[in-house]
Amino acid sequence: MKLKVTPVATVEDYLASTKRDTAKWEFNDSKLACPWYRGQDRADSPTPKLFRGKGYREFELTRMFRERSGAFGDVPEADRIDKWLFLMQHFGAPTRLLDWTESPLIALFFALDSYRGRTPDEKYQSRPCVWALHPLILNLVAGVDGFPNTWTRRDGLAPGGRLANFNPGVEYFRLAFHPESEWADQINLDIVKLAIAVQTSYVDLRMYSQRSCFTIHGTGGHDIETIYANGDYLRQEYLYKYEVQMNAVDSMYEDLGRLGITRALVFPDFEGLASELEYRSRN
Repeated sequence: MKLKVTPVATVEDYLASTKRDTAKWEFNDSKLACPWYRGQDRADSPTPKLFRGKGYREFELTRMFRERSGAFGDVPEADRIDKWLFLMQHFGAPTRLLDWTESPLIALFFALDSYRGRTPDEKYQSRPCVWALHPLILNLVAGVDGFPNTWTRRDGLAPGGRLANFNPGVEYFRLAFHPESEWADQINLDIVKLAIAVQTSYVDLRMYSQRSCFTIHGTGGHDIETIYANGDYLRQEYLYKYEVQMNAVDSMYEDLGRLGITRALVFPDFEGLASELEYRSRN
């Protein structure tokens, strides 16, 4: 079964499509669950920066970030590795996290804003799009019920009598804080193979404005479409993709601004305000 891809040329068509497609999704009365969206300036399946072919040394990168970041401001508690990884992701370090949002409009803004910043050659080779996923189905694929917390261990005995943590919400994060050579001894690898959806435990004003949420990806480094394709979930339409038509990029970006989805809203700081005013002063 192939992924359903919907072309969109107006904000109205885009919102109508997302509403139609996700209206049938059920969330088992969970008050914390809703569709998640990710905007990209490229059409490839969502994949964390860590796995995009650059050969990053994850443990070394994570260790050095923790060692050097204290000089720049307040940092998380030493044992809250979930907060540390959210902080790294927030400031652009390569991690196994992937950003999503609960807002379809903010996802569309990210797709269009990033695409408009590309060179003409880059634009020719890419296409802005938005992905929509059912986060609880993603967790179901990985054998997880609901949203796991990301800070409490659930220790028990693994086969063979070894003490192991059975909370995947913790183990996925622990992958980043141990050398790969230690994973087999230190981490319960049976529960960190795919990807899971987690709510953030580190929140600043940008994350709040962007309605941020995250997937964290495991030992396989799989992209989202591959994970859904391995089950029956593409046929059941728990993952969608919306591709923006090339000749509609500028008009849809303008319409988002009229709806109040601007850089100052998405990036609520001096830089975001200055960027928005610079753009508006040119038109």
